[in-house]
Amino acid sequence: MENNNVISRSFDKPTIVTDDIKENCLLENTMVSGYGTAIIDKDFIQDMNKIAEEIDTSNNNFVTITTTLQNKIYEYFYSKEGNNLSREKIYDEKAITDEDGMVIGTKISDLKGMNVALCSEKSTAAYIILKNLYDNNKISRKPFLNLSYLREELSCDKNPHAFVTLSKEDASYPAKHLLYDVENPTVLENDKKERFALVGLYALTDEEKEDIENGYECTPTSLYEILGNFKEISAKRVYGSKEKKKDKKKR
Repeated sequence: MENNNVISRSFDKPTIVTDDIKENCLLENTMVSGYGTAIIDKDFIQDMNKIAEEIDTSNNNFVTITTTLQNKIYEYFYSKEGNNLSREKIYDEKAITDEDGMVIGTKISDLKGMNVALCSEKSTAAYIILKNLYDNNKISRKPFLNLSYLREELSCDKNPHAFVTLSKEDASYPAKHLLYDVENPTVLENDKKERFALVGLYALTDEEKEDIENGYECTPTSLYEILGNFKEISAKRVYGSKEKKKDKKKR
């Protein structure tokens, strides 16, 4: 199998994808090459581009668009039938090896309906779909695939995490930059104390976007808090791997 390129992870700085993902590109889910590596195969790319064609963007409402996109991604990777195997077992059983018997990776299309996809596969799916919509002038925000880290605000445990950021330089409201966390919905409460779980969308300032690109920790504001009378009640999420040192005030 021809390998065009590899999307690798790094400890101290995020990996950011801005171009089209080539067929058979490898996506490293761990720091160990081969183990847990996803192959972004032709069938998967075609499936995602087909989904992009099905998404109605005529209302130009990005919350609605991402909600539809999110539902379709979950329909692709999850099924009621499911399976009783773990993610590691699925990756192992469906792994492709080279002529020397070394593991290359597992095709993402082989994870369809298996109920084991996590942030890396889902965010890759979202990125391909959003890139298709952007390239075809169906959305005005340019997407970026981010392989970085995530922790909850009151926890010190950082875990590898993938998400999508989107930018529109001439936008001002509700924000120039957005963060779309495909894996984690946002739990919100309105002024009537009613609770909702919605697609994880966050507003980013220029500084916050730059921090994320450089691997510094960032706790963005929920987009829904800006758009309406909602308060985020789920644990605050901190994206990035490095604590940003604050400038010391001069005495």
